[in-house]
Amino acid sequence: MMTGLVYIASPYAGDVEANLTFAGQAGRYCMMQGGIPMIPHMMYPAFLDDTDPAQRGLGIEMGLRLMEVCDCVWIWGAYIRRNEAGTGFCQWDWEGGEVRGTG
Repeated sequence: MMTGLVYIASPYAGDVEANLTFAGQAGRYCMMQGGIPMIPHMMYPAFLDDTDPAQRGLGIEMGLRLMEVCDCVWIWGAYIRRNEAGTGFCQWDWEGGEVRGTG
């Protein structure tokens, strides 16, 4: 059984409601495996405005800092693409069963 902090990376933009449900399922699975899920895109929108570039940037910075203290990162979803800010924070494509960098 796994233990420790697990950063959950999954889609947020687009169908936000469905994506948050998906992230919650990932967090629950993580917890059931003994991990402690850290899902910033479920936490930060509660007090940051994702449409405000300054607040969005702050959320990304906090998420990156949180990732640094986690024991591992789990990438969930069919694909995670480069975000609109161009930070390269999410720059993975899932194709044919392998993860490859796109940036």
